[in-house]
Amino acid sequence: MAWEIDRFGVKPSGLFAKWRYTTVVVDENGNITNVPIPGKEVMNLPFISDYKKNDRRYSDGQMITEYCNLDTFTNYRIYATNERPFARVETDINAAKCGYEEPLPEPAVPSNPFGNPSYGVYRTFSYCDVDDANVNVTIEAKNYDGLVFPIKVGGRSPVILSYKEVDDKFEPIRPLECKLSFVVEDDFVLQEFYSNDERTFRVTVEKYGRVQFKGYIIPDSCSEPFDAPPYEVTIRATDAIGGLKSVTYPVPVGSSAEVKQSFVDILAYCFAMTNLNLNIATICNLYEEKMPTGLNDDPLSLASVNPLRLSKDSGVTMSVYEVLEQVSRAWGGYIVQSGGVWNFVRVNELSNTRIRRRNYNYKGLFLYADNLVSERIIGALR
Repeated sequence: MAWEIDRFGVKPSGLFAKWRYTTVVVDENGNITNVPIPGKEVMNLPFISDYKKNDRRYSDGQMITEYCNLDTFTNYRIYATNERPFARVETDINAAKCGYEEPLPEPAVPSNPFGNPSYGVYRTFSYCDVDDANVNVTIEAKNYDGLVFPIKVGGRSPVILSYKEVDDKFEPIRPLECKLSFVVEDDFVLQEFYSNDERTFRVTVEKYGRVQFKGYIIPDSCSEPFDAPPYEVTIRATDAIGGLKSVTYPVPVGSSAEVKQSFVDILAYCFAMTNLNLNIATICNLYEEKMPTGLNDDPLSLASVNPLRLSKDSGVTMSVYEVLEQVSRAWGGYIVQSGGVWNFVRVNELSNTRIRRRNYNYKGLFLYADNLVSERIIGALR
């Protein structure tokens, strides 16, 4: 995995000289590369000082970002340089802050009314989509430990992902649904997905090896005709966020007037109730004037609230869904599952050309920060 941490332009001397551009990209192991920008002149000289002008916002030696590789317990600090590849890396191996020996306290995963069951692979299916990309569908069953049975034939549209339509761009929660279509044959019948438990079957859809959707089959969504096989059947799966309306927010044990949770901790607590263990990404750059405003400085992590305040006027603790709604409205954002990640997006950020994003694991432990570059087309982000 690699991500862009800087992008800048330089201009040679000369009346008709054009600006040239490059990006600085780093991967999880601290390897730095430069990637050309499609449609832009390429920066070809080895030093920024070889050019007359530049629009880089980082000076030589200034820190660009810092992050952890939690698999190797390595802390990476990236500093700007004048010479290609225009950044250098400093590392701390076996860093405590990256989980080695004495890790920093992580937000605890709260007790879950749905329990924390294990899932085993039960059915698999793969096909090649219209983009000539391989799409893999994995259906897991709760507490299953048996053989894996492939589904041989898909329907005309094997996988369709769709978001709930909203009339207001500030709608706080946007559920994601996945419609699966298969062909019933002698070795596959739809009845096997009938269940009274809304979390019996977990679905993961991957494209290019990356998760596109993760959720649960809706028990009453299965439909099929009264025909002899083979025939096409459909089932629907949801990201489970709607089911959080019936779950009370898990106030930390022993909470008192002095206990506080950051908004990232609150999000992690809420998303833990889905049992999907998806990473969390935040796009929010609304700061209080005394807060630091660096690339790694997330106001959702810097700001906190006493969880005892997460209650209604009657004193009854809010549901997890209500908490997500209130947090989203407070920051002018919305929540959506996209690319196998829970995304908290402040709406006004989408009007920016460059968007700063922070990434956390499912417990709310900071992983890394990066910059997104958006192309705005009639107000859309792509």
